[in-house]
This record gives sequence, structure tokens and C-alpha cells, in this order.
Amino acid sequence: FKQIFQSGIDFAGNHYHLFGASNSQLKDHSFWFIKALSLNEIHQKRQLLGQFDKILNIGTYVARLGLWFSKTDPTDVSTYSE
Repeated sequence: FKQIFQSGIDFAGNHYHLFGASNSQLKDHSFWFIKALSLNEIHQKRQLLGQFDKILNIGTYVARLGLWFSKTDPTDVSTYSE
């Protein structure tokens, strides 16, 4: 897996880099890869999600980034207008 995480995946003429995963996705070995030309482009896209540059611990970094990939379930909540 290390090589795939570092270098990305080639598929259908496109190159994809690891973008992130939620905590539960990590346990299921499920990850988000996005089409990008370079790791610098991936870094720029991650910066759109928040300022993670000052996080030096890799575990903390992965956990904070992973919050963006957490699963959500739809609900049947209705709103009423007055």
C-alpha cells in the first residue's frame, strides 16, 4: 500500500492521488483518491478544507483531515414556516 499512497494510481488514462479517509474508512481499507497532476495540487486542495500545516503529528493530521470524510445519514426533519 505504501507505494500506492505515495505515488497514486493510474486508471483510464488519468492519475489519482490519495486525498484522505475517515476513521471508519481507514478500518475498512477504503480511501478517497482524486485526479491531480501533482502532490502539490493535492496539498492545495486539502488546504481548502482547513489549515492543517501546523499539525506535526501524522496521526492527528489524518484524524483532522478525516473528519471531512465522515459518513452522514439523511433524516426526515421537516421545517415549518410561520
